[in-house]
Amino acid sequence: MAVAFESGKVSPLFFITIQYTIMDNVTAQIEMLVKEVVPADMEIVELYVQALGGNKEVRLLLYREDGIGLDEYARLNRRLSDAIEERRLLSPSFSVEVSSPGLDRPLRAWRDFARAAGKRITVWLNTSRQSRGELTGVLETATELGIVLRVDSGETVDVRMEDINKGRLELRW
Repeated sequence: MAVAFESGKVSPLFFITIQYTIMDNVTAQIEMLVKEVVPADMEIVELYVQALGGNKEVRLLLYREDGIGLDEYARLNRRLSDAIEERRLLSPSFSVEVSSPGLDRPLRAWRDFARAAGKRITVWLNTSRQSRGELTGVLETATELGIVLRVDSGETVDVRMEDINKGRLELRW
C-alpha cells in the first residue's frame, strides 16, 4: 500500500503481516488431535491451550446428553496426553485436564441455549448494534437464528446468535 503526500513524494510501503506464533500452531494441532480422540457422541464445549510460564496447560470441556463417567474422562485424558507427547507438541512440562463444563458452563452454540430454556442466564454481546453489552433474564426460546430473552424489566428481547459472544447460566444458591 503506497500513500502519496501533497509534496508528490510516496511514503514507504506498509505491510500488515499476520504472524502465527508457535503456540498458535500447537493449538491448531491439538484441536485436530481432540477431534480424533473425542467420540462423535460427545460435544466439545471448549478447548483451552495456555502457556503458563514454563508450563503448558490443555483444558478440554466435554458434554454428552446422558453424561460422561469418570472412567471415560480419565481414558480421554490419557489418550490426549499420550497423543500430545507422542507428537512432541508441548514441552515435557505440560498438563491435560478433561472434564465436564459444570453447572456454570458457557453457552455458545444455539444447542447450549436451547438446553437452558426456562432458566435465568446472562448473555454477553459482541456487537455495537445492541444498545447494551450484556443482558440478563429468563431464556424463553432458542433456535439456530437466535434467542428470546425476558429481561428483568419484563421486556422481551430478541437477540441474533451472531450477536452473542457467550452466555452463562445464572446460578442461585
